Amino acid sequence: MQKKLILKVVSFYKKHPKRRRTAIAMLFLVVFFGLVFKYALKGIKKYAPRAAVATTVFLVCLIAPRSITIGSDEIVQTGQEDAVEADNDNTEVFDSVMSEIEGGDIYSVELPDVQVNILPWNLILLNSETPLPDDFSFTGKQVRSGCVVDERIYDSLMDMLSGARAAGYTVFVCSAYRSEDRQYELFDEAMDYAIKKGMSDSEAYDYAADQYSVPGTSEHQAGLAVDIVPLRQQILDAALGNTEEEKWLAAHCAEYGFILRYPDGREDITGISYEPWHYRYVGVEAAGYIMENDITLEEYLEIFYPNHVNWE
Repeated sequence: MQKKLILKVVSFYKKHPKRRRTAIAMLFLVVFFGLVFKYALKGIKKYAPRAAVATTVFLVCLIAPRSITIGSDEIVQTGQEDAVEADNDNTEVFDSVMSEIEGGDIYSVELPDVQVNILPWNLILLNSETPLPDDFSFTGKQVRSGCVVDERIYDSLMDMLSGARAAGYTVFVCSAYRSEDRQYELFDEAMDYAIKKGMSDSEAYDYAADQYSVPGTSEHQAGLAVDIVPLRQQILDAALGNTEEEKWLAAHCAEYGFILRYPDGREDITGISYEPWHYRYVGVEAAGYIMENDITLEEYLEIFYPNHVNWE
């Protein structure tokens, strides 16, 4: 009797494949009532294990399969079709969202754990740990003294020099762009000087690196830095910081987008000794913040451009 009912349930499912849950429920009822009947006849103890097995089979049928096989007949459940339709709907939603993102190619989307800040040209950081790339270039423009700067800072530089003259100070640019070869010459000269003073090679290198940026890492090589000195005092030493000309430049440089790049007492951050003549263009907004808060370019970048890199 029970076997006939099971076959009828299977037949029902074959005719109505979309009514999977109904067929499973019918199958469960057939087995359940069959066991109840046997319980009544032969006692609970004998058939308790079978009841447990029947319950387990019922739960597995509800939860697990996407397809089941009875004999040689495969029964494909409607849940699979529903899942395909749901996946299609989700894909359409995702595609529509990605299409609203500029360049939203879903095959090339990257989600880095840390956001990287690409620095604008005026804020590129150059030091012993961050050299210029080999293919770096800029368009230069010559100032009155014959030095060359990045043409993008030319007008601001001219305005600053004019401002100094209007205030009664005569200053000029004694150095600006320097090629890597020229930087090597200066670096080697500093090392030779140190060795003649009795320093070892390693000590001489440290001395030269304190006086000049290591070749390939100089702001002069990027055309963004200028050395400005009074006409009456042109020796590059710390004493320049006491001149009225340099005091005026330090007080007003930010108005023109420049900063005193290597301030006194910040050698541990910049890696370069105090240079009261070395001014670097960063733009008016950044310069104002840096000079007003008495910080360095490195510290400014840590605040506003964490995880920064110069170029992609």
